Amino acid sequence: MKTKPTPINRQPTAPSAEPRSTKLNGAPRPATTANLPSRTLTAFNPALPLDGSLIVADVLRDQFNALNGDTQTRATQAAVAADVAALNAEIAARPTVSQVDGQIWAAISTTARNPAAVSPLYIAISDPPTQGEVQAVLERLNELIIATYRAP
Repeated sequence: MKTKPTPINRQPTAPSAEPRSTKLNGAPRPATTANLPSRTLTAFNPALPLDGSLIVADVLRDQFNALNGDTQTRATQAAVAADVAALNAEIAARPTVSQVDGQIWAAISTTARNPAAVSPLYIAISDPPTQGEVQAVLERLNELIIATYRAP
């Protein structure tokens, strides 16, 4: 058994001399949408409009605006999620601090240490050099080698 749609009760209005498109709720329609009264956006309600009810522009407008807002929010959330996933992948591809430290220490271990602690050798060498002069040069050379040596 089908029920008859119930019309919405409205107050009858007197016909206006102006065309219907220039009136908004009995008042002249503003020239721009900036002059329209602000409306709060309601959440989408799948139960509206009710079956068998007359079409009311405000209800449909609210429904479409709510769906549009929901679509934009979901698109923004998807974009943010994609950006976060890309950043996480980039971060995961970067070396960790311990890996960088290991690479630095590996590079340092193959270099010489600073030999600044070895003082210069100030001696005069005779011609031909004496055994003592050669021994002094040898000791200083060994000191320099030990100063620059880095144990593995």
